[in-house]
Amino acid sequence: MRSSLRRSIFALVAIFAAPLGSALAASFDDGVAAYNRNDFATAAAVFTQLAEGGDPQAQHNLGLLYLEGKGVARDDAQAMFWYRKSADQGFAPSQFDVGLMFEDGEGVPADAAAAIAWYTKASDQNYLPAEEKLADIYIARKDFADALVWVRKAADQGDPGEQFNLGSFYFNGWAAPKDDAQARLWYSKAAAQGSEAAAAVLKRMP
Repeated sequence: MRSSLRRSIFALVAIFAAPLGSALAASFDDGVAAYNRNDFATAAAVFTQLAEGGDPQAQHNLGLLYLEGKGVARDDAQAMFWYRKSADQGFAPSQFDVGLMFEDGEGVPADAAAAIAWYTKASDQNYLPAEEKLADIYIARKDFADALVWVRKAADQGDPGEQFNLGSFYFNGWAAPKDDAQARLWYSKAAAQGSEAAAAVLKRMP
């Protein structure tokens, strides 16, 4: 079953620390523009050329096209191939997607340990979706000590869902001393961003 956390096309060439040449940037933008107007064959041609040249962002996008069967025949193994090429260059969104594919068994046998390893690589680069994923995995396992690491990291980046969870950790004393003041602080941060669950808990707190 495919994870509910969906992949997306990447459009920002500026995500790289090293500037790309203007010709390459223009070609990449052409691929993104083609994708956005549903001209997937052109997008696939552009991203294939750039991906074969080693561009990790184009490799990521080409992986998405294979995963979705847009402009190319649907092929999970090819999707994994290109995501992995990008991930091995340190591109955090691709590291996250490699994790998703291991978790869901897309293009490779399902492997929870490998999924966690790749989510961790992305999380080490402060990639918020991977931090959320790891928090969810460890919470589901009731491994609150490991969950707290990622809940706190995501909460510190301003994620309201993990701010709510961090409040719950303090409120319940999960892997941290019970601390109503800290619970209120994190529930309030989540509520300020529109979390109805956090607002409801705050109303019930003494």
